[in-house]
Amino acid sequence: MSELQIQIQSQLDNALPSDIIQLPDQILDFPLIISKPCTVFGQTNTTIEPPDSTIAVSIEAENVTFSDVNVKNKNETGYHGIYVKGKDISLERINAACDVAILLDKCDGVDIIETNTFNATTGIKITDSMNIDINACKAYNNITGLNIIGSSSVKGSVDSYQGFGLNVQGTMASPLLDGEYEFKVDGMLFSFIATAGMTYQDIIVAMNNIDGFNPVYVAELTGADIIIKTQNPQIVIESGNNVTGLLSALSTTPTPPTNNYQYSYATFGLSGITPDTLTPLAQNILFTFMLDGQEIQFYSPETDGTTYQELIDLIAPLAADYIITIEDGDIRFTREATSVTLSNGERFKDLFAELGITAIPTSVSVTESYQGFGLNVAADDVTPLTAGQYSIVLNDRDYIFNITSTVTYQQLVSVMNSLTSLSANFTTSFENGDIKLLTSANWIELKEKSLDLIAGLNATIAEAVIGSEETRTDRAHHINIINSLIYENTIGVRLINANDVVFMDNTKVFSNTNIGIWQMPASYNNKFRGEIYLNKNYGIRNTDKTGGPHEVDAMDSWWGDLTGPSMFGPGEGDKISANVLWSPQRQTGTIPDLSYPKTREFILGALGYPIVKVELTDEQIEQCIDKAVQRYMLYRTPEPVQRYIPLSAGNDSYILPYDIPKEDIIEVTYSPNADIFAQLSGSGESFMMTYYMNGTGSTFLSDFYIAMAYKETMEKTLGIGPAYELLSVQHEGEWRDAIRLSPRPDGNISLGLLVSRPLTEEEIDSTEWIHKYALAWAKEFLGRIRSKFGSVPGPTGEMQLDGATLLSEAQQEKQTLEESVMLRGQPLGFIVG
Repeated sequence: MSELQIQIQSQLDNALPSDIIQLPDQILDFPLIISKPCTVFGQTNTTIEPPDSTIAVSIEAENVTFSDVNVKNKNETGYHGIYVKGKDISLERINAACDVAILLDKCDGVDIIETNTFNATTGIKITDSMNIDINACKAYNNITGLNIIGSSSVKGSVDSYQGFGLNVQGTMASPLLDGEYEFKVDGMLFSFIATAGMTYQDIIVAMNNIDGFNPVYVAELTGADIIIKTQNPQIVIESGNNVTGLLSALSTTPTPPTNNYQYSYATFGLSGITPDTLTPLAQNILFTFMLDGQEIQFYSPETDGTTYQELIDLIAPLAADYIITIEDGDIRFTREATSVTLSNGERFKDLFAELGITAIPTSVSVTESYQGFGLNVAADDVTPLTAGQYSIVLNDRDYIFNITSTVTYQQLVSVMNSLTSLSANFTTSFENGDIKLLTSANWIELKEKSLDLIAGLNATIAEAVIGSEETRTDRAHHINIINSLIYENTIGVRLINANDVVFMDNTKVFSNTNIGIWQMPASYNNKFRGEIYLNKNYGIRNTDKTGGPHEVDAMDSWWGDLTGPSMFGPGEGDKISANVLWSPQRQTGTIPDLSYPKTREFILGALGYPIVKVELTDEQIEQCIDKAVQRYMLYRTPEPVQRYIPLSAGNDSYILPYDIPKEDIIEVTYSPNADIFAQLSGSGESFMMTYYMNGTGSTFLSDFYIAMAYKETMEKTLGIGPAYELLSVQHEGEWRDAIRLSPRPDGNISLGLLVSRPLTEEEIDSTEWIHKYALAWAKEFLGRIRSKFGSVPGPTGEMQLDGATLLSEAQQEKQTLEESVMLRGQPLGFIVG
């Protein structure tokens, strides 16, 4: 550490809340850590720019003011300008540029005032934070200007939790033994299988995997206690049912299951799957397959990937006559029939093709199951049961019934059959001195009642805590963006698991190259009151289709045009998606400058404006310019841009930045491994290049080309030539363009991307050829309009229109201009000899 770094860091480490620390007016090539309440400010040229630190400024204290500083860091993944994790923080007059310029993580009460973020992957990123004010700030030339993210997708106005009353650690072994343990939450009974030696963290995992428990309830280990959280306004945890196990009361040992009835099944032909295994199904697509000649159609709506159990849950309601299970790593369809057949669908997206399987149509015989209690009694014998509640577990489900007085075994059978939930799945009968259970499933399991989890853990239930929406720490919420500018980013603002975000006081979101504001699922109560215009694809896009409070409230906003938003709106302003509220709208606001002003002025002036009326709309003139640009680009495309991206060893995939769509990539170059000929020769360099160049004395350029062609042929023959694939993949909940390399690099490489570059607006507007060709198209448009009328009435009679003349001039001028640009363009090729 330098002497200056030691001096400044010592001041920060020993600061008092009343201390004011002024940073020197120079570049500080070291990071700062603010861990005490204080005020820190810089001067005109104060710049914090550490050469190799992932965080330039770290604020991990309450009541800190940090202002008047420039912050720079590497524009590489993982490098941050200012990292804040605290309460009551003020950031004022900051200029920041790096991968993430400003990151607020689990903050409460942060003011960001007159701060600029630019040239960053993310300008301001807010995660799991609340009560944030962004005032008079600018975010521009970033991939994402403002990224607001919560970790929890659980929605609701309240969040309650209750603890077990423990004082443990997740790694500690619990006192549970082998068995099934049960507990109640809000009157509902839940149970799971425990094994001896389970840790408390294992218990958390088992509880969260209980069918029907999660996501309504979430178990966590917080503050050395197991707590259960819910979005409901109340929660009550109780012990499990205090009932007697029927089998132990009858002193029985169940007999093994017996199969007796003819059933058939067919399988998908999968291998090694489990209920939690993710399928390759894409979301929001209609899939289909054939089951016994019936076409089954279903949507796959999961945003986080569809598991095979979720696939079964989608199919089951459409195949009610079948039992659908996962057996031996495959999906099985069972029913009472002589055969079951599966085959490919005929319409929509074929499920089997998507799963990459061939269904196994052969039907295999299985049998309906029954199991006995293991008794040897008479039907009219009196059971040892007394009045009370009794429990029996069948196929992992607990059935409870009441005995009101002493009963015979036949009467016990009648009581069990009178229990609707039991009789819907099982038939109970008395046969050959034993009670038997019969089910249409191809398996049956009879076991003892559950054990009480609360008693097993020696826990004392803690009092329930009711939390309000304003105190939640697992979402991003209550954030105000005031009088700020978010422009010229790829995505202006992105909202994930965020609520009560308000844009106000003439905040402007404009000129972003993809989306102005993008609200993703599980966000709600978000409002925009300002101006949104000139965003390329969407002004506001809402992919949360839940409706109600999840609709983006963008009323009283200006859309860049008096007619209002377009697409799902009625006008010609910025596009909006569904689930965006826009009416009533503002009647005034920033009017975007028309594009290509010099070209427009040239066209209108050549056609006689303002002396002569020109019957072309702004949209028609822009179409003429677009046609001119398209023709010009056929022969005079601008030089492509070369981008280089570092890629670590063993990494064969790369997610493309938002500003490089895969359609714009011309070529991908990389060297996956050392030169194969150098490896064979041990020369440490390209053996082929050395051989050819030494052999010819470097005199003939043709020898070099022969060497290169031979090397390329050998690489292809040996299968080591580099190749790549451009594709779209799901990444962090959204579809992104990516590159997949083959073979995988065996060392750190620099991946080269040759990217096509469109003409900039300034280049287009200053090119004389485009001016003239757009004018020719404008003459054609205007000629066709005027040709509809031979003449029009005038003060002294009829006036002849020049439609035919304009059409003739347009055709001649376009032909002449095309010949001229072809002559000036690069030759298509030539042949000698």
